[in-house]
Amino acid sequence: MARLWMRLQRFEDALRALETALEGKRGGLPGLQALRAEALRALGRLEEAREAYRGASSLFARQKAGREETLGTSALETHLTLGRLELEPGGDPERAAECFQRALALVPQDPRPFLGQARLALQRGQIAEVRPLLEAARERAGEDPPELRRLGAQLKGLEGDLRSAAREIMDLIRRNPTDLESFQAFERVFGSRALEREVGRVLEMKRALEERLLARESFLRSLSAKPFRDCANEYLALGKLLLESGNREEALDSFLFAAELDPVGVEGLRQAAASLTAQGEAFVRLHLFRRILARFPDDREAIRSLAHLYLELDLRLEEAEALASRLAVLEPGEGSERLLSTIRERLRTGRG
Repeated sequence: MARLWMRLQRFEDALRALETALEGKRGGLPGLQALRAEALRALGRLEEAREAYRGASSLFARQKAGREETLGTSALETHLTLGRLELEPGGDPERAAECFQRALALVPQDPRPFLGQARLALQRGQIAEVRPLLEAARERAGEDPPELRRLGAQLKGLEGDLRSAAREIMDLIRRNPTDLESFQAFERVFGSRALEREVGRVLEMKRALEERLLARESFLRSLSAKPFRDCANEYLALGKLLLESGNREEALDSFLFAAELDPVGVEGLRQAAASLTAQGEAFVRLHLFRRILARFPDDREAIRSLAHLYLELDLRLEEAEALASRLAVLEPGEGSERLLSTIRERLRTGRG
């Protein structure tokens, strides 16, 4: 149940469920302990979250090999998350080093422990150790993931190659303008040049992104305070926020939650259908348009979209014709008549 509440962004409910499940079991179930830490972190209770992750990481470390529990968060993810948290203000770099080593011992072929160690070495000013760690991560990743590129750019900046560092970080920002870590990497390298026009412009973009992320976090925390059954509009708003930030799958979940919480409304279904743009998602869109029409049979946009989709897929053309005919009545005009004519022509040539 706690995982469902986490997926619903109901972090207070998730925390209560986890506290109940863990009552009297503080010395066990490290996966659930880590999930509890995740809920605390989502609620902004960072010091409590760090302590909870520390406990879970230690419990995982004491488990016998091959006996990792399947509940909650995995040992690898727990060690990596705690390692990153220990590198933030208030953390313990020595614990970070221990966490990355534990992660490496668990999965030697995973590049992320090496990236964590490289970040730690940069933070400590141990520049000579960074490049071999990045190379080890690259060998295991088989490509250059964003974190590796960010760390490599910071290394170039520290070595004096500012042009290459700027080019690399700005490419990451262009590819994903909602990635705060790329902006933070830029600030680490160029923060001392904040008065320069271009540097100042990028730092202003970073501040604007931080404000949007803070607003989103505040919104998510307020979501838990409202009864779940009354949150249809909130999940619609959350879906739009998630879509804007590039989290399409989570956005789709939010739109579908909104549709379930408002059994007569169609906006959640409409937004969900609009978020599905890949060719392989056409049949899911068909299902969503049908659900809209089951709730509101005269929804002209759903009628039009479903008829076009049937035509595109060359599927159920008789039903597409009926839909187009209905649209021509609801919305007379050239567009509706052209759609109906196209479907009838397809039917005629197909039968011929």
